[in-house]
Amino acid sequence: MATKKTSVEYSGPLVSEKLGKCDIKILGTAHISAESVEDVKRLIHEFKPDIVAVELCASRYKSMTEPDAWKKLDIVQVIKNRKIYLLMSSVLLSIFQRKMGKETGVKPGQELLTAINEAGERNIHIELIDRDVQTTLRRAWQKLGFFKRNTVISELIAGLFINEKADEIKIEELKKSDALESLLENLPPRYNSLRNVILSERDAYMSGKLQAIAESRSKKTKIAAIVGAAHVPGIQKELQNSHNLEELEKTRKVPAWQSALKILLPIILIMGVMAYYTDLTSWDKIRTNLLTWVIFKSGASGLGAILARTHILAILASILVAPISNFNPVLKPGWLAALIQAHFRKPRVEDFENLVDDVESWRTALKNRVIKVFLALMLPQLGSSLGTALALWYIARAAG
Repeated sequence: MATKKTSVEYSGPLVSEKLGKCDIKILGTAHISAESVEDVKRLIHEFKPDIVAVELCASRYKSMTEPDAWKKLDIVQVIKNRKIYLLMSSVLLSIFQRKMGKETGVKPGQELLTAINEAGERNIHIELIDRDVQTTLRRAWQKLGFFKRNTVISELIAGLFINEKADEIKIEELKKSDALESLLENLPPRYNSLRNVILSERDAYMSGKLQAIAESRSKKTKIAAIVGAAHVPGIQKELQNSHNLEELEKTRKVPAWQSALKILLPIILIMGVMAYYTDLTSWDKIRTNLLTWVIFKSGASGLGAILARTHILAILASILVAPISNFNPVLKPGWLAALIQAHFRKPRVEDFENLVDDVESWRTALKNRVIKVFLALMLPQLGSSLGTALALWYIARAAG
């Protein structure tokens, strides 16, 4: 396989590869850059590829080519299927890109859509080479523990309310081959697994897809691959290796014993603390400690629901369910509150359309029904966890 760097006329990195009978040009782009859009047009016009390969999976391709598809989303069903965290992650990442795109006047992923449109106009075959976004998110979440996962979500949400204008120089830096890669490398070591899933694994996956395309060609073929600039070095490197795509698509199934252990250990811990600091021969002491547990759990969870300004029934559900949530793997205050909120205050078309503008302030965010569902999930659940810690602390303190 031969490798060489090509013309510097393009604003982003452009490299050439040779795989079997295929000549491949890999163009690195920034997803919110007008110059990247022009790069794509120029490459397809000059190179005249037989195949255009884009950094998209089937679901992202559908959302990009059918922008109204999300209107059919049943958010209640999403919550019932326990996929709300995946939806929330996708929405948060989408808002970030759309927020930056708003500053540059370029829609996020416009260069990918341009590649699709240019290929369609010229009857060029399109290949989707990225791993399914839901698979990537699942694998990323599975690599993170509970606290790291909530830290990442919190940082993403906090970042939405920063109104710093996008600097044109910073945007152009995204097209340098090492900019985003360097950003991920500089994350604390505890997040290396996240970097591996989001960047390195996808480099390997897209390389494997390009190799599979090349192997299927019996005659000379030209392929133009359009990917984010940060992926170009990794794809170049991984093209020299073989890849098992099925392994990269797998998500870990938690063994039944581990699921049971995750449920039983907190119960044993809580019951152990309660029993240690309770005089089991005194009914008054037992009743006092149980009442303490209910007050702290219900109060903290209910306060979370109130702060999220959820539906009154969602608030009541959070209050009622919180005391038993530690002992029941199904009934959780956040999940139940989000389900009730979505049922009685179902997100409207304009709620999805106005997400970028509505996150500009806390006041407008609380009026957006999509954001309210996410807050209904997180705040009562966070309150319930806080209530657990406070209740155990108070019981231990009172006994001491």
